[in-house]
Amino acid sequence: PGAIVLDAGINTVAGKVVGDVDFAGVQEVASFLTPVPGGLGPLTHLMLIRHTLLGPQ
Repeated sequence: PGAIVLDAGINTVAGKVVGDVDFAGVQEVASFLTPVPGGLGPLTHLMLIRHTLLGPQ
């Protein structure tokens, strides 16, 4: 184990928000997996706002 998996996907399956990564399939080789929901979403929003504000400069 040692891979770090960043799951940035957002999907709805049976009314539940899930990511793109098959958690059960990677937990044997991944030392860390970002959760969905509650993982990269806030960072994605922050970077979008940053690029929007700094882009015109």
